[in-house]
Amino acid sequence: MHRAHFSFVRPATATAREAAASSGALLVLFAMLGAVPVAAQLSDLVASTPGRATGGGQVAGELAEMSILRGTSAGGRASFGFDAQFASGDTAPIGHLTFLDRGVDETVKSTSIDTFTVTGNRATFTGRATVNGMAGIGFLVEVQDLGDAGSAGAMPDTFNIVLDDGYSAGGVLVNGNLQVHEGEPGGEARPFRVGAAKRTLNPTVAVAPPDGQVYLGGYGLGAVRRSTGVLGSGAWVRAFVVDNGAQAVALVESDNQGAFAAYELGRGAVGAIDIARAVEALRPALAADHIVIASDHSHAGQDLIGVWGGVPNEYLEYVKAQTVAAIIEAYDEREPADLRVGSVGGIVAGDRTSILNSQFDDSSCTADPTPTDPGHTRLPCTEPGDFPDWDLVDASVRVLHATRPDGSTIATLVNFAAHSTVMGSGNRLVSADWPGPTADKVEAALGGTAVVMPAANGRTQPDRPAGTDVEKLDAYSTTISGLALEAVASAAPVAGSRVGARKRLIFEAADNAALLGLLFAGQAGCFVTPNLCAPIMRAKTPPWQTGNVIGTVVSALRVGDVLFTGTPGEPYPQVAFGIQDAVDAGAPGVADISHHFLFSLADDQLGYLIAPAEGVPAAAEQTALTGNDNFLFNVAATVGDHVMCTAISLALDVGFPGDALHDPRCVAWAGEPDLDPTALPPN
Repeated sequence: MHRAHFSFVRPATATAREAAASSGALLVLFAMLGAVPVAAQLSDLVASTPGRATGGGQVAGELAEMSILRGTSAGGRASFGFDAQFASGDTAPIGHLTFLDRGVDETVKSTSIDTFTVTGNRATFTGRATVNGMAGIGFLVEVQDLGDAGSAGAMPDTFNIVLDDGYSAGGVLVNGNLQVHEGEPGGEARPFRVGAAKRTLNPTVAVAPPDGQVYLGGYGLGAVRRSTGVLGSGAWVRAFVVDNGAQAVALVESDNQGAFAAYELGRGAVGAIDIARAVEALRPALAADHIVIASDHSHAGQDLIGVWGGVPNEYLEYVKAQTVAAIIEAYDEREPADLRVGSVGGIVAGDRTSILNSQFDDSSCTADPTPTDPGHTRLPCTEPGDFPDWDLVDASVRVLHATRPDGSTIATLVNFAAHSTVMGSGNRLVSADWPGPTADKVEAALGGTAVVMPAANGRTQPDRPAGTDVEKLDAYSTTISGLALEAVASAAPVAGSRVGARKRLIFEAADNAALLGLLFAGQAGCFVTPNLCAPIMRAKTPPWQTGNVIGTVVSALRVGDVLFTGTPGEPYPQVAFGIQDAVDAGAPGVADISHHFLFSLADDQLGYLIAPAEGVPAAAEQTALTGNDNFLFNVAATVGDHVMCTAISLALDVGFPGDALHDPRCVAWAGEPDLDPTALPPN
């Protein structure tokens, strides 16, 4: 079937004011289409044509400014930035749009570009957007490139927008520039661009008064492990930014025990969501919901949670400032890059690998082998604490490697599922544990910046070498960095050029009375004894907490055919396995776990994400028998399954094929509200 083609073409000699009036034609079109959202209808009516259109400020990352001549707030000003394109052979256009009319408080952030047409110097594109926090609003934009600003005879470029919610604006640029190109996007427009940067997080007297030391987290409970210095290069925040000329994502790792999406009143706007918003305010083309910030969960790391004494507000502000600076530098330093993805290792029983072990096993469970999993087990299990397939760990070392056209390295992302617990509780030196020296060794071997992000590390511990803490750290990081280099050597090019991301705010009713009690009463323990001092600093107001209902964040991002998911805690490997089973990343129809990256402790820290929920009683038995803390630091029995199902749903939202209900547990959250935490009012 041939789809109708439309464009609003005017002679190139039309005045800028007449060109701006074309928004009236857009309004007429909306009226003709009726009540059904325009984006949905136009996707069936309009055949996209090859080309590219961009608009923004004179400085990269800034927005353009327009004078509104007609529409909802005629006489006012608005800001915008966009990049939209379509190439023959693509299944859909790609791009992004940001539009801000502060005069009437209209904020538009696109979630999809559905159609793109260009004729001469005029481009029209449609899609869906989040408008003032409400998702799914259709929009139509028409722009006209009337020459480079400042050149002889040039008139101001024009910008027109109409939304399904009734808002419209048409006008001319007063600052910035538009560019419209008809025909296939050139080679410069299609490659990925990658930038990377890092900043130290080592405490000093200025940022960690009064003595430049902080409490370390992870072992035991209470304010009993105060740092005495820094081991090696210490703690860092590292950022890896990728864009395709239309959308950008930032993958960020922060060396600390864990951090929250938002902090309690009195601590400041220093949570992961606050940091993402701060970056978007400085670089609007890097949307807050396209940024994921994960902790490396070092048990030699600074306690940004509060279970082990916490850190001063000055240090939280320092972490925010350094994280924003690293992301901004990585974004500003983007350059054309070739991206390759690869992995070594795979899913194995914890006693069959020399680099990992599981804190649980399934030795007493009923054998139930399958052709693809000879070691598969099922209930019943006769030993306390056993549960089917809880001996399995993900021993894969995954890499995303970015190089310049000359072959030199820009950045290497390493993803491996081990707790950052190579060093023991006797250590008092600030350290990233194994991820830090692993990054150092990868950088020394390849150049560029290495970003090491732990994967599904729930119940998964490193198989620690012998020796002192320093010797163990060196030996283990040598092993993991060596595996990462093997993965780089065998990596294959990332397929496709699509970049995108989604975040969702989810709610879970906490049923762990002990953990809730610690959340509210931990501060009081500081007045009794340091061993009970646990001033948990997480936000205790909506949307992050309402009574016993906890709000948290799940993310999915894509770069080409590679999927990245962000989980708000320490997910059991079953969370990763469930996502891999339900979502087809990599080559269509080919099981390929190298294309599934999972980031633990991403944007929030809710403790262990035990999965499946049926195994929680086994975790409780382990706690009673051995003192294992997985059950104690588990918010709710279903939180692991909930996070897994949300990650699957978001992966499908960013365009991967799959089955949202592959796991029948996911039916429970099928109607979950689609809330973007970055679009909600700050805590």
